[in-house]
Amino acid sequence: MPSDQDLSDKHPANLFLTQCLDQLLLAEAPGQQKAAAELLYSQLSKITGVADDAEDALNRRETILSNGRAISPQDAARCVIDFLRTAKFVEGIYRAFSEVQTRFSNRPIEVLYAGCGPFAPFALALANRYRADQVQITLLDVHQHSLAAAARIFQYFGLADRIRVAVCCDAAGYRHSGDQLDIVVLETMQKSLAKEPQVAVTMNLAPQLSAGGILIPEKIVVDVYSVRLAAELSQADEPTARDRIKLGRIFELTSEVCRNEAQQPIQGFAPPSILEIPQEVTPGRVIILATTITIFDSVELCDYESGITYPTVLYNLEEVRPGDRLEFSYQLGTDPGFNYRLLPNS
Repeated sequence: MPSDQDLSDKHPANLFLTQCLDQLLLAEAPGQQKAAAELLYSQLSKITGVADDAEDALNRRETILSNGRAISPQDAARCVIDFLRTAKFVEGIYRAFSEVQTRFSNRPIEVLYAGCGPFAPFALALANRYRADQVQITLLDVHQHSLAAAARIFQYFGLADRIRVAVCCDAAGYRHSGDQLDIVVLETMQKSLAKEPQVAVTMNLAPQLSAGGILIPEKIVVDVYSVRLAAELSQADEPTARDRIKLGRIFELTSEVCRNEAQQPIQGFAPPSILEIPQEVTPGRVIILATTITIFDSVELCDYESGITYPTVLYNLEEVRPGDRLEFSYQLGTDPGFNYRLLPNS
């Protein structure tokens, strides 16, 4: 496998890209990672014209789908600035790719990137590290404007030969036409899996993976906690100091779960979870949903590390008492997310 520097020598623009990715992955200080993400965003904005101050209305247009909301190209581009998210997804994808290479060493690895947005950052990271005879990438996005912008980026960096095809479609209904699909990458989510179609897209694409293929992110879980909100927010960066009581896990999304749930009706996903409030839950506490994303292996995106893992506070459940039972269910459809209710006492 060639090094990043080998690729940089072949195309001068790659040196900039390699340096940004290295700083994202190797910098010891969060400030350095943040600076690298902002520099990458700035350069990709210049290449594509997709920026905060862009006048093109197509940059700001979101799309309502049958399975949720596809954010605008402008908002998708800004996700790169969420620096820990960007850094950890790149690290996880590199690790997953190395693992898949050991399984399919005699051919290019086939990667599908759903909801790639105008910058396609995770595909760009793979393309910058691996040759065209090692990786072939299919880009999916519901916005043709995003795919056109991504094409300009890959042309600019001399990496267009890594892209097999770009398809404008709703990823929740896409059927892969190739013989194999080795890695599926998708990050089309907000915190607590609300609004965007991450679950529906995963349910469609995960079963299409080849035997030995890898889903990125590998696992998404949502847990329910009772917390003292002031302590929770003041100790956001110190997990061991938070005042939390775990009530239970209400959701887990993996490729295996999607295969098992493939026959579920579109109105729901898995059976409801019922949690009982324990005796140690005292007045003055609130209920939160906490999301943890395992990108691959040990690479995790945890509480408060990203906008997509920031906890959701359920303010309308402030009056729960010990012995109460809460029911949680995940709803698919045009407005996906968690439904919850306090069950009547039996």
